[in-house]
Amino acid sequence: MTYKTQALVAAALLSLSFASHAADPIKIGVSGPFTGGSAPMGVSMRDGVKLAVAEINAAGGVLGRPLQLIERDDEAKNERGVQVAQELINKEKVVATVGFINTGVALASQRFYQEAKIPVINNVATGTVITKQFDKDNYIFRTSASDSIQARMIADQAIDKQKFTKVAILADSTNYGQLGREDLEGTGGEKNHASCHREVQHQGCRHDRPVAQVQAGRGASGVDLRYRSGIGTDRQWHGKA
Repeated sequence: MTYKTQALVAAALLSLSFASHAADPIKIGVSGPFTGGSAPMGVSMRDGVKLAVAEINAAGGVLGRPLQLIERDDEAKNERGVQVAQELINKEKVVATVGFINTGVALASQRFYQEAKIPVINNVATGTVITKQFDKDNYIFRTSASDSIQARMIADQAIDKQKFTKVAILADSTNYGQLGREDLEGTGGEKNHASCHREVQHQGCRHDRPVAQVQAGRGASGVDLRYRSGIGTDRQWHGKA
């Protein structure tokens, strides 16, 4: 085989190698609770991601390569979220991950992505600390409004506009409930004309007790506003008409 022939064969093989690599899919992890109590949020998040990826792939993908979703159910459990993160990073070799519905799962899991320098986009979890967990070269991003933004909007509406002065906060014991409570208390504390009563409830308990029952036995004369923060109830507030 002449040198010229060898060069042509080498060039052809290299071209085929590049073409094959260019066609390889880009793996994106999708982590969320697709079963259990938080499944409605997890499934709707996953469906949205699927729609976006279908549109991107129909338009030619990214740099000529299709996106491939690698879905994993974290079951809204911190320990399961950690397992999912390690599997997506080490076994599936994803280049990025989207997801996280639950703040606690995000905080427990995303350190593995940070160590691997793989970006994560939190598209539902709202804990303020999620994107502040790491100070340097942060690979953690979000698209949902943080609790600090939500807390300030709620306080502005309830205290400044509606003029509520006595607020009861019912928060469950999850990271979502407690971190949200802290943000709201911090924002309400800046508004010195509002007083606050707090009550911690275990995850899964009922949040529909009347305000009078919440206040019973605490020497309070009643509240103007009841704010509920917890998994399964989302965040709701009920004030006097």
